[in-house]
Amino acid sequence: MKASLCISFLFCLLFLGCAKARIPAPLVSKMNGDWLIEGPRFVGSNEFLRDFESLASVGPLYQRTYAVEDAGGRIRLDEESVKSHTFLGREMWSSWVAFQASRNVQIDEPGIYEIFTQKVTALWIDEQLFLAEPFLNERPIAEIILSAGPHKIRIQVQGLWPSDFQFSIRKKVFSKPIFKDELLKTLGARREFYKSKWDSVDGHYAVLEPIAFSSKASESKKYALIVALHGAHVEDLEHLKTFKQKDWAFVLAPSNRGPQGLGWNDLASLDALDVIDKVVQKYPIDPDRIYLSGHSMGAQGALHLALLSPDRFAAVSLQAPWIEPETYLMAPFSLSNLILNPEARSLRDRLSGNYRHTHRLDGLSTLPILISTAEFDPVVSPLHSRWLENELRMRNIEVTKVEHLRESEHWCRGPESIQRGFLCTDFAEQDEFFKSKKNKRHDRFVIETYDPALHAGAFGVRILSQEKVQNESRLWVDCEKEKSCRLRSINVRSLEWSRPWPKQILWNDKPVLVKNAGANKILALKKIDLSTASIRGSWVSFFASPITLLIADESSQRVAAVIKRQIERYSGQVANILKVEQASVSRLENSNIMLVGLSETAFLKDQIWNRLPFEFSSKQISILDRTLSFKKAYGIWMLRPSPWNSQRLLAIASASDAERLDDLLRWLRPLTRLGQGLSDFLIFDESLASREWGAVRAAGFFSPTWDLSSKDTFFFEERDSK
Repeated sequence: MKASLCISFLFCLLFLGCAKARIPAPLVSKMNGDWLIEGPRFVGSNEFLRDFESLASVGPLYQRTYAVEDAGGRIRLDEESVKSHTFLGREMWSSWVAFQASRNVQIDEPGIYEIFTQKVTALWIDEQLFLAEPFLNERPIAEIILSAGPHKIRIQVQGLWPSDFQFSIRKKVFSKPIFKDELLKTLGARREFYKSKWDSVDGHYAVLEPIAFSSKASESKKYALIVALHGAHVEDLEHLKTFKQKDWAFVLAPSNRGPQGLGWNDLASLDALDVIDKVVQKYPIDPDRIYLSGHSMGAQGALHLALLSPDRFAAVSLQAPWIEPETYLMAPFSLSNLILNPEARSLRDRLSGNYRHTHRLDGLSTLPILISTAEFDPVVSPLHSRWLENELRMRNIEVTKVEHLRESEHWCRGPESIQRGFLCTDFAEQDEFFKSKKNKRHDRFVIETYDPALHAGAFGVRILSQEKVQNESRLWVDCEKEKSCRLRSINVRSLEWSRPWPKQILWNDKPVLVKNAGANKILALKKIDLSTASIRGSWVSFFASPITLLIADESSQRVAAVIKRQIERYSGQVANILKVEQASVSRLENSNIMLVGLSETAFLKDQIWNRLPFEFSSKQISILDRTLSFKKAYGIWMLRPSPWNSQRLLAIASASDAERLDDLLRWLRPLTRLGQGLSDFLIFDESLASREWGAVRAAGFFSPTWDLSSKDTFFFEERDSK
């Protein structure tokens, strides 16, 4: 008996020593005075959990109230302040209303401090912004080096009730592990690191090995791979804790680059494909048994990834999915939707086409899909799952539906979910569903995309170029093995073909022109399309390569510094800043360039504007046969091929005066969304900071060969500027 107790005691000591655990330290910050609460501020869905620096007050309601910290560390409004906010209502609007709380913190000892929050979406420490964790107070949301003395704290609180939030700063305490990291894998999932093939950014993912797997054993056995995309506010390693080890499969959790793990579109999806390739090379995985799953926002990401590269997966499992960002984030209440005219809304909707999954579901025709949800999910309504199931069945796509009856847990954190094996992410029906599926070669399929630069193609066919850029492109492929193939398309100029070459190909009932490109072939219907068949860059692809910031004038340095910080936060890249006098061709030709400067500077006039089909003056811009006049000033976002390397891209952030250049920072859409939803050029007036898309006077797309076309240039009415 004594021996067994001693062994148990020693095991506990060893287990505690294995982990690099943080030892909770006492609160070392001293709060000076009460919290000052300011608000509410109404936030459109375009800023939801993203653009906290551009929050604007709308309407007359703006109050200053005070709150106190109770003995439990929670911040609560006084009774009168609570009463003054109740008339706003609680339900739908609670996601779009924000408060800010501020006070000073006294730090006694300099050092590295950890920040813990609950029910906080963003915070500033001495005006340095951090995105916070609104749900849990279990792990630090950031580390910061602080000097001794007072520091100003400002907090963004989301929701109608700016109370019951938590904030603390604790000095970090390090503990030295007893065992090597290699031994930690015996305790379950672990994190591995890699370098992105797109832009060489350091990334990580978590992997859970099969039961009794040994990397040293020379096994011929091949395992399946479950790719599990985490939801918002969840890390890769934390997500894998909801999975049990399996004897038949590895479980892989990629990690996206978004703050708080937000967003699986575009660059994050490309990263996920990159990680899958690396894991398949490293471990004994059967490429015909790769399965894709995702929970909540991760389910929306799995839907996006499946549409991006449907031939990579044998089956897909969508757990508590929300269908697309526009639907889940209640875009009808965004500022843009409320003030835009129909023509402008149509253009904006075209720009978001790659993220509007509901009308691209035909691209899933080759994939078996499992949809699961809790019957009373309080975070993502089961209506999303039920609607998606119905739409897929109408397209004759194989669908299996699992609804966890009487369950009301979304995050897999409830005691019932844990006891039953995390019903929302890892459940028996899903295992059986995956085990019954293997990838097949398909001769009949559909490819749909709005941006070929972001589409990996499928089954050996890839759209290269479009007739009308960043617009809906569809390609129907119907082959009889290697005998013949019939292609039908909408808005497709050229294709890349890596499938076995058939005896005959008809495209829209016409013979195709063919050019060899290594082992692949380039297909087009016209010689001009064949000669210009290449992937054309877009705003999103701009952020998928190394970036250099180029400053055209002294007044742009502060703006460039903020843009640099945004690029590094949202893409993970380290963006270098150069002044134009420091720049040389050798320093500019190997990266994409973002040029920041006033439009009247000599460099932009001599090196940039004279290459464009526009004419600029201090208060006018001429485009085609139109001249736009501005009462005060204008600003520009524009994308072009780089003059230093035609295979790279040049992004231009310019304005006619310094104040308008500052407005670029208030509308950080190109940076916070890494280019999502932008046309090739946008020209706006001085109302940008308050009207967003409503300030745009002209927008449009260059042709596939970067010429300006009247068919793809849009003008909007002039607005009074007071």
